[in-house]
Amino acid sequence: MDTAGHAHHFLSRLDRLSMPHVELALSFYRDHELVRYILGAARIPEGAARVAMALADGDSGPFLVVTRDGRFVTCLGEGMHTGELHVITRGHLDKIADKLGALRERMALAKRLTGSKGASELFRQIYDAAHRLSREQVAAMAAFQPLLAVELLGCLLDADVDQAKARDILLYELRRTDRLDKRFDEALHAYWCTAWAIGHLSVLTAMDGRVAFDRFPAEIMKRLADYPFSWPAVRQQVVGIAIRGLWGAARMGKMFLPVYKRECAEAASIPELVNGVFGLGAIGMRHARVRAEAQKALTPAKEGKDAATPEPFQAVRTAVASVLTIDPGEPALRSAHTQLGAKLAVIYGKNAPEGSPYRFVREADVPVAIADAMLAFDMTGFRAHPQVLTGLLTSLSWLARAEAEELYFTADHLAAWRTPWDPAYTTSLLLEERDAMDRARAAIRARKADKSAPARNAPCPCGSGKKHKRCCGAERA
Repeated sequence: MDTAGHAHHFLSRLDRLSMPHVELALSFYRDHELVRYILGAARIPEGAARVAMALADGDSGPFLVVTRDGRFVTCLGEGMHTGELHVITRGHLDKIADKLGALRERMALAKRLTGSKGASELFRQIYDAAHRLSREQVAAMAAFQPLLAVELLGCLLDADVDQAKARDILLYELRRTDRLDKRFDEALHAYWCTAWAIGHLSVLTAMDGRVAFDRFPAEIMKRLADYPFSWPAVRQQVVGIAIRGLWGAARMGKMFLPVYKRECAEAASIPELVNGVFGLGAIGMRHARVRAEAQKALTPAKEGKDAATPEPFQAVRTAVASVLTIDPGEPALRSAHTQLGAKLAVIYGKNAPEGSPYRFVREADVPVAIADAMLAFDMTGFRAHPQVLTGLLTSLSWLARAEAEELYFTADHLAAWRTPWDPAYTTSLLLEERDAMDRARAAIRARKADKSAPARNAPCPCGSGKKHKRCCGAERA
């Protein structure tokens, strides 16, 4: 591409193209970065030394012919055959080019936001901003996502481990009290920030779906596919954080279908129910090819373990299965989600000062984009308030189609709402966890005292073929 010979050969073939196609061909010729990006994103088959890039819709051309490393070879006019060349269609070409256009915009935004501090300062906000991470910051981080997806996954897994350790320490302190001394405020704040960081990392890791992970060895991909991607976010019990994890699972898609079918079948607590059932629903809603399979897995069976599943759990599974029978673009489904978001926006909007465009008095005043994103900002704990699961149900259609940045509010919006961190609220989430664990322990003690109850590792008497502890003996909380 840098030699005079290649340039002359390419330019001499431009007379084969009509004027609009000449302009497009020259735009590619001058934009080496774009061509390299397209070739990298097009998944060219091994052994394909040259590629034909279609400049028009259809199969008749014209085409640009380039080597797989981006050197221009020639132009093929309309009607000329590409032979055995791998063809990148015009539609595919446009999608990749549009994506690069958005990428360049994000890079420019990242440069404006970071200045001389660099990307590390930007990504530090994942941990420091908590629920106040802005749309502009996420858009800037997205510029680096194709390069950092694997590292972001590692950060997500590390944050999950750190959060589990912090949870154990704080729960130990809450054994005999419902209040923590002020000296624990710093630890509670770190816990809250890490909880939201897990949500943000779930979004950033999955932003491009599984593309960044497809080059992993088969054994690593198998292990990754066996991990319920949304669980670190969902187990935080906060609607807005859970939404981010479920969004990520939907983006990663079919590879996680088997593990979510298992999670759905074995859910034994409200967080596990949300993770398995709504995770399966989000994947099915986004990916039409697996929707029927997801719906079948969600529909409770009349016999076996499903028959012993508590009625409220069965009702949630049935409701999500029913939603999967509806077209994701159904206006009524989207309308229900938007209406709920508008109600929440009026409540949260009371934090904004008088005269602010974000202080909403009526639901009708709330812009659709803000109403749609409200559940992704909602800080309600769904373990203590399971009625909010109705909101998750209505959100599945929007969640399956939303872009990452649509889960976030702008910086000026967040500044207007002034939603400070409250240590008492973080403590309340931990107390819900403590009380659920206490109920589970009490159930175990009661079962041990009941001599007629089957052993935990014995076959379940319902006939499912599973161990009792994995079936009817699973603890519900």
